[in-house]
Amino acid sequence: MNRGDLFTAKGEYDKALENYNLAINIFNKINEAVGIIEAEINFGNIYIKQNKFSDAEKNLNDALERAKQNGSKNEIKNCYSSLADLGVAKKDYLMAYSNYKLFSSEKDSMENDENTKKATRAEMNYAFDKKTAKEKAQQEKIDLQHQA
Repeated sequence: MNRGDLFTAKGEYDKALENYNLAINIFNKINEAVGIIEAEINFGNIYIKQNKFSDAEKNLNDALERAKQNGSKNEIKNCYSSLADLGVAKKDYLMAYSNYKLFSSEKDSMENDENTKKATRAEMNYAFDKKTAKEKAQQEKIDLQHQA
């Protein structure tokens, strides 16, 4: 957990924003896109808590655009979640619902990707184990022939 997160948890939003701003400056210097995106999401989430809805929406949409350009699925998912929270805070339930659906879709997609990776890994392990067992059996057969 970074300092901005600690200040946010304590409700010290101005100090949190100051720390997230410092983080963004560092992330910009080292060209760390995911860090920038996460900081923008954090800005948006604080602005929601402060009822600064237009600032929140700007930061979250900027983060979403940057996350899409970067292909950062987890951050895209987090943007949609925060935009859904913003919709609820603004009492814009259509916005909340549509962003929640996008969040849910991204979450499901990420889980499906992980399940596909696990299945592929299991298939590869099975094929490797099968090949290894076959090679071992062949070697044992050769060893028996040499002993006879």
